[in-house]
Amino acid sequence: RDWDELDKVNTILSDELKTPYKYHRELIEIRNNVKEVRNYVSSLQGVESKYVESRFRIILRDLEITKDRVLALLKECSDERVQRLGDETLTLIDETIEILKRRLF
Repeated sequence: RDWDELDKVNTILSDELKTPYKYHRELIEIRNNVKEVRNYVSSLQGVESKYVESRFRIILRDLEITKDRVLALLKECSDERVQRLGDETLTLIDETIEILKRRLF
């Protein structure tokens, strides 16, 4: 429980101070979510339906928005570790977008 409290305090402080820790945590969360989306998209590659196509279009739009968010984070923080994680996350987003575009267009 004490660790949870410490983590909460640390998160609040990093939000207030705009430390690299805040950016790093957000990028990790984004990267993990993109990995989940990529797995979801890959699992439906052989499925042909209007519903799946509709979901893929929504996911594509969401990934474009997420990419803009990552780019904004990288502009705000010059920490080398954050930049490296941001670049990896952008690559993963771009690869997932390409998978979706090949399927849709």
